[in-house]
Amino acid sequence: MSLTSYAADEREMLLAFLQRQRDQVLRGVADLPEEACRVVTPGGLTVPRLVGHLRDVERCWLRQRFAGEKDLPAFGLDTDHLGGPPSPDRVPLPELVAAYVAESRRCDEVVAAHRLNDVAADGRHTLRWILHHLLADTARHLGHLDLLCEVAGTNTGEAPVQSVGTAVPG
Repeated sequence: MSLTSYAADEREMLLAFLQRQRDQVLRGVADLPEEACRVVTPGGLTVPRLVGHLRDVERCWLRQRFAGEKDLPAFGLDTDHLGGPPSPDRVPLPELVAAYVAESRRCDEVVAAHRLNDVAADGRHTLRWILHHLLADTARHLGHLDLLCEVAGTNTGEAPVQSVGTAVPG
């Protein structure tokens, strides 16, 4: 589905919009010069930290909270996780991007196996609520990515709508 299909059902539309945001993140970090990864906001945000956070957010919400998978390294999001992860700033950006894409695919498998009204293993949220939350969170962080890229003097903004689903590496 593309975002030009205005008659899609709710599920298809939610998933298309989430994938659109993911694709825009991948577009934003594609061919990013090394010096752009070192741009830091006063609060400590960097491109690698942002990509790592998006990976962890999907893992936490869909695999851990919704599907109830145990012992997942959801790093900054899992209060039961005792081991410290390597700082995203020390991991090459292509590795972080590949991990984000792989995690998104694993999360898509969880979503495909459930209905929007299914309630999470933690009993607190429906899949619908979680997908809306992930869409909003990813979009908000995409704005942060745009600002980091602008400061670094690289790509910002959205790709044409027709690119939905094409930015994810095979």
